[in-house]
Amino acid sequence: MSTPTDTLTVEVRHSPAFAVARLTLAPGQRVRAASGALYMRDGAVTVDAKMEGGMFGAFKRAVGGQSFFTSTFVGAPDRNTWVDLTQVLPGEVMTVDLSGAKGLVLTQGNWLASTADIQLDTKWGGLKSLVGGERVFAVHLTGAGQALLCSYGAIDTFELAAGQEIIVDAGHLMGYEDTASVNVQTQGGGIMNSIKSGEMIVVRVTGPGRIWTQSRSERELAEWVRRQVPTQSN
Repeated sequence: MSTPTDTLTVEVRHSPAFAVARLTLAPGQRVRAASGALYMRDGAVTVDAKMEGGMFGAFKRAVGGQSFFTSTFVGAPDRNTWVDLTQVLPGEVMTVDLSGAKGLVLTQGNWLASTADIQLDTKWGGLKSLVGGERVFAVHLTGAGQALLCSYGAIDTFELAAGQEIIVDAGHLMGYEDTASVNVQTQGGGIMNSIKSGEMIVVRVTGPGRIWTQSRSERELAEWVRRQVPTQSN
């Protein structure tokens, strides 16, 4: 894999549970981040928030649970500066290099930031994702540069050979290289088996390519919280 020309110096602290990524920006360097990802920044860093991809691209992200806006942080023109980014849920942050030969598909909430030359688009997850209450849209990153991934829980990375398959609960899938193919499906064994297993929707990922998973699921957290909230009886 070739090294991208636009690279960041990234220092991750407070890992593994409460990761904060400090990005050192060279003079004038730009980095695009998810809206709300800012923790703190050097006072000389400027911020430009906009609807990435125009109104239609912003609308697709909003339907998928992302913000209409992304934030671009710009380093000072005369010296190195820094910006700290973090995510809502406790977890890890990792950096992935993109050479331009392969794109990266990240499910909702797992894209934290990327260098300025990385293009962002939105990818439809399929009707089964909608039925299962999972993350319906994903962010598709293309171009050469670096991307920061964030997780709920710990991150696992797998390298799949051509034709090799892995099945992941949809809530635990973070992302995959776009050389891999994915098929969203029920757990198998009929609808009752899927309900009893507690895994209505899974994703079958077929190589070649890398995939990233997270050890915790936002959907399962939401279900746990819902069960703790008392309901008013009629």
